[in-house]
Amino acid sequence: MIFAGGLGDDRTISRMSMLSGLLSLYFNARLNHLSTIIEKTHGPLPLKNSQNKNPLDHIYIVYSGGDDLFLIGPWSFLPSLAMSIAEDFNRFTFNQLTLSAGIYLAPSKKFPLYQAAKEAGEAEDAAKRACRNRVTFLEQPLSWDKLKEVKEVTEKIRNLIDGKADGNVEGIASPNNLPQDQKKGGKEVPRALLTILYDGYKEREMRVRGEISMERIWRLYYAFKRLMTRIRDEKMLKELEWLLNKSITLTPNQDRYEIFPELNIAVRWA
Repeated sequence: MIFAGGLGDDRTISRMSMLSGLLSLYFNARLNHLSTIIEKTHGPLPLKNSQNKNPLDHIYIVYSGGDDLFLIGPWSFLPSLAMSIAEDFNRFTFNQLTLSAGIYLAPSKKFPLYQAAKEAGEAEDAAKRACRNRVTFLEQPLSWDKLKEVKEVTEKIRNLIDGKADGNVEGIASPNNLPQDQKKGGKEVPRALLTILYDGYKEREMRVRGEISMERIWRLYYAFKRLMTRIRDEKMLKELEWLLNKSITLTPNQDRYEIFPELNIAVRWA
């Protein structure tokens, strides 16, 4: 598409050759330095995960050349890596070209690589059909800005569940109505947050399918507030308040409130 119409009347042999060379330079050479790309886009990321391993040690570039890239790695890290590459590519091209991507989650370690490549390609095609300059993640095409927003929500959920919301797990009071196995350490209490958020998203799905006429937002609001009555840590309460406000947003027309459309992705990613 770039070579067919992107250069317009300036589609000379020399310009096309230069464009081809620059794209090859990026996909053949630049992408061999993923750690540099990540640091330039997000700064020094905490490359050690919960298992004290570097996620980049598990990223394998299967193919990179021309204007295409295929790599495999931990599914929870790939969206962040994809965003870093997209931002770096935008700087490289001065925002003159778009980048589309597809992320496919293989069901098992023994899943055939060729089949995973095919599925990832179909996910990329879905991103292009949606409006280009997008990424398909968890079977849903998202703009790069939207994926960044989803990541922010995801990280907030993770921090709350792990007791890292600038507070600590001791700030959580175990509710009396939890099952016995969830009353011991207190760490399990925040995990009820995942159920609250996912139930909120199901309200949106029911409205989309026509099963209900409007999203019963008050259910999500009430569940959040009920959970917050069990929290004693002020910093954690502020984090929950932020998440509540993010989960209930205005529609694009700003004429009513709705459940955050990508809430299910944030919950599954968390």
